[in-house]
Amino acid sequence: MKYYITRYTDKLPSWQAGNARLFLITLRKGKEHDIGLLEHEKCHVRQWWALFLLMSLIGWPALYFFNGDPVMMPVSIAITGLAPALHALLYLLVRPYRQWSEVQAYKTQVAKGNYRDNSFAVRALMNPKYKLKLTESEASKLLGFW
Repeated sequence: MKYYITRYTDKLPSWQAGNARLFLITLRKGKEHDIGLLEHEKCHVRQWWALFLLMSLIGWPALYFFNGDPVMMPVSIAITGLAPALHALLYLLVRPYRQWSEVQAYKTQVAKGNYRDNSFAVRALMNPKYKLKLTESEASKLLGFW
């Protein structure tokens, strides 16, 4: 079963070869055969699905269980309503989660991409756009290169 949708476009920021939003993967035209990049973005989609399903499994039963409770019902509604956005919120607001997400995605990309040189992954993790504030040795260690 395919758990994502892929589209190709040139309408991405210049520094970006691809991105994943919810279950939609967008790759730059010309990257159709970059298996590593696709696997990187699929990793992010799996991260989204995992949190979405986890929060749904908590939220929906809570809605039933706390039906009518004036305190817990709004909490249950919030949990259920936030389920689709949780990965994005954590990624945006919680640096350790963002770091974990990107390290997992780059490890997957390196493992499946069959690239000649994997140093791009270290440089990517050091890129200020991720706001991880990693040194070269820290990024290398996280990726398992050291």
